[in-house]
Amino acid sequence: MTMKMSVETAKSDVKAVKNTIKEEKKVMKEDKKDVKVSGSAVIMDAKPETKAKTKALNAKKETKVNKKKKTPAKKEAKTSKPKKGGGKMSHNESLAKVLEVTAKNSKDLNYNVMNDRAGVPSTFQLKRGGDNIVTIRKTDIVACRPRDFFAKGLINKTPYFKLYDKKSGAESFTHFTHIKKAVEVDVFKAIVAKAITSKKTVGEWKSKVGAIGKARVSKKTDRQKMADLQASIKRQQKELEGLKSAKAKVSKKAKAKKPARSKVAPVIAKVAETIA
Repeated sequence: MTMKMSVETAKSDVKAVKNTIKEEKKVMKEDKKDVKVSGSAVIMDAKPETKAKTKALNAKKETKVNKKKKTPAKKEAKTSKPKKGGGKMSHNESLAKVLEVTAKNSKDLNYNVMNDRAGVPSTFQLKRGGDNIVTIRKTDIVACRPRDFFAKGLINKTPYFKLYDKKSGAESFTHFTHIKKAVEVDVFKAIVAKAITSKKTVGEWKSKVGAIGKARVSKKTDRQKMADLQASIKRQQKELEGLKSAKAKVSKKAKAKKPARSKVAPVIAKVAETIA
């Protein structure tokens, strides 16, 4: 009897344990119903007030997470608009403007601009007809008048280049006054105003002053000179042949046009003799 009792008690203990486990599971399920997890907030009770608060809180967090990062809009590069009238003129442009205005105010003067190989304006000329009066070059300014032509007071204000004779070492005066680019605009205006008063050409000034021009050195090579000479000879030979053929044609025409002797002339001569 004792063995049977012990087995029955053991079985009843096992049932009791199983029942307690089942009850614990039911309790856990009920607890889970009360606990709601939404996002990162956990609610341990089912009151309506706390539900509303947690919903609002979780909604804010979700919208922050789900929002896409907005890329900043590209800023358009601001293009600086050119000011009316352009920028400040350079010193060289101011000097060239003096020549341009002088030409506009006079009927017999011309303003000419020459470009370099790159197409950039480099030489500015004030002319009368085809003759230069004042020329602004890359390195200097040439007034095609002797230095003595201008007043001493004006020349003292004008920075100019001095030329010296290689043999004697003395300063040489020519029909040109080579002025430096550093000349002030007002002084340059006075130089131009005085230069245009002379109607003499460059050639006339050369002969008056007795200036001797420099001999031009050819930059051509010997081959180029030979080729130019041969081309010149061929051209002259063609011209000579053309002249010879023209002369031959003229002589043939002259022979063909000789008038024939008329038969009436000797008869008239005989009648004249008989009458005499």
